Amino acid sequence: MEEDEVVEVDDGSSPGGTSILEREERARGEQAPTPKIVRAADEAGEDDEDEDEDEEDEPITRVATPVAPTLADPGEYVPNDYTFEVVVYDGQGKNARTHKIKSVDEWDELLERDPNLGSASALLKAQRAATKMETSLERDRREYDGKKTAFEQEKASVATRQAATDTMVSEIGYLQSKGKLPQVDAKYVDADWSDPEIAKQPGVREQLRLLNYMRDENKARVAAKLKPMTSILDAYNAYVADGAEKDNVTRKRTAGAQRKAAGARVASVSSAPVGAAPPGVSVGRGGSLRDLGRQGF
Repeated sequence: MEEDEVVEVDDGSSPGGTSILEREERARGEQAPTPKIVRAADEAGEDDEDEDEDEEDEPITRVATPVAPTLADPGEYVPNDYTFEVVVYDGQGKNARTHKIKSVDEWDELLERDPNLGSASALLKAQRAATKMETSLERDRREYDGKKTAFEQEKASVATRQAATDTMVSEIGYLQSKGKLPQVDAKYVDADWSDPEIAKQPGVREQLRLLNYMRDENKARVAAKLKPMTSILDAYNAYVADGAEKDNVTRKRTAGAQRKAAGARVASVSSAPVGAAPPGVSVGRGGSLRDLGRQGF
């Protein structure tokens, strides 16, 4: 990064400033914001006229990152209770005893002992209850695994976004410490940055422009199948470079127009008609020096 590249640094009258990312950092202790992009009003002619504006994309006025996954943590898996009972008799069909079957394994162990359930219909009923238990437990486990996987994925995603946000906070602070981005006056830190008057304030204006440039540049990169920028420093360097390139193109166009205008003025002077010769002077007539001398007297 070139140390002499500065983007509209203020006069240092805002020592209590901070960045919009730091504002989100401070807000995390009060509530869990949801990701949000709010439309900002126009900056009343602050932007350069030659900058292209994408009317389909709304300018960014907030960088909000959730502090926790929005999905609930299903916790540890606890099987539902599908217990059923069977009555087992002895070999003479007497001494009935009730058994509670709490798992499919318990049912399988009971079947291995060839129990006397009293009738074929009782055995069929018990087998249906065991089948229902097995299918229900398998279904419940699939549902739990799906919820747990979704939660862990979102949790990891939030952690990644939070780390990126923390890095962006540090990078904006670095740019401010170098004087490349102005500080935000303390009275605007918690203000509504979508307000057009606040959006024009030093520090607020520059951060909004940089974030919107980063958003638009990433949109173009994604469309070109390129990796988007994730660094505020990279976005700032690209922003400055693009601005310098536009200024260079403008200077070349201005210089070309000036040369063209100067050439037109020279051409108009060269094509002017020749005026009449002074009295006593003959233009275009031949003769010797003596002849010319006679004509003068």
